[in-house]
Amino acid sequence: GKFLVYDLGGGTFDVALIDSTGGSVTVMAHEGVNMLGGRDFDRVILDSIVRPWLAENFSLPANPQSNPAYKRLFDIARARAELAKIELSTRPEATVFVSDDEARVEDLEGNPIYIDAPVTRAAFEALIAERVDETITLCRKLLADKHAAGQRRRQGVAF
Repeated sequence: GKFLVYDLGGGTFDVALIDSTGGSVTVMAHEGVNMLGGRDFDRVILDSIVRPWLAENFSLPANPQSNPAYKRLFDIARARAELAKIELSTRPEATVFVSDDEARVEDLEGNPIYIDAPVTRAAFEALIAERVDETITLCRKLLADKHAAGQRRRQGVAF
């Protein structure tokens, strides 16, 4: 049969139209976006949910992610954002949590920093909707291009 393979990996998005007949698998068409994947969605949680939560609850420098003193905090937060994203695939909400013992850093006023930022599936879906729409548009383009090529072949038009 013919299959559309949709692969939203860690760092890339790929879509392929596959023909599998008689034990043979042929890639009929392929499209992709090199810089669109799960890590981008993790970054959305970090930038749109975790950073604002931290700014609301702690006194931080202007750009804490580029400050070496906060590197550990943001490395852990990025990993926890990924776990929250995964959890949202089966639950309506998740929390990006980093204890103050794990973070081992203080804000500008000397308060130990922790993260306890809630994320709802609805909020996450709204944040990534445009990027997901990009993948759907690319799938439609791949199918339309393949359909048009098939039409030209049937009409005997060279391409």
